[in-house]
Amino acid sequence: MSKSKRKKMQWEVRKIKEGGSKGKWGVFLKQEFCKTDEPVCYGAAHTKVGAQSTVDRLNNPVYDEEV
Repeated sequence: MSKSKRKKMQWEVRKIKEGGSKGKWGVFLKQEFCKTDEPVCYGAAHTKVGAQSTVDRLNNPVYDEEV
């Protein structure tokens, strides 16, 4: 089996500035991985900490939460 040389998608936290979720924190696909000029939002959170937790999990396939 050969491994793909493509970069894995990366996500980032940004403040949502418009629409129904305005003011919340969004989990966005980094622009370099988007096929369109429009931002791709995976989800929204009320707090930056919550959104960052999602980004950490999505960016690290072996992410293991510390309890």
